[in-house]
Amino acid sequence: MIGAFRHRVTLMARSETPDGAGGVVAAYTASAPQWALVELAPTLVNPDGGRRIRRLRVRLRTENPAPIGGRLLFDGALYDIVSIETDDARGRRRVLACEEVL
Repeated sequence: MIGAFRHRVTLMARSETPDGAGGVVAAYTASAPQWALVELAPTLVNPDGGRRIRRLRVRLRTENPAPIGGRLLFDGALYDIVSIETDDARGRRRVLACEEVL
């Protein structure tokens, strides 16, 4: 399993600042790049315009990934983190479900 973690990804945590008009401005702070196993997941078709949404399943060796709502940078593309699960009994590895930012 160790050799399978051969892709470099960057997790980005989201922070929000009030914009003074009742909304917020989102900013993302990048962490250090880390090794991951990145797998393509089935694509979705966006019902609004028929565009396909690329999805990834990303496995990491970390106890503290970026939270849901954060982003992941992989191969020059940004992805929203939409789900986080653990895949071992000790909680050392996380599986992120990510969707391409449109």
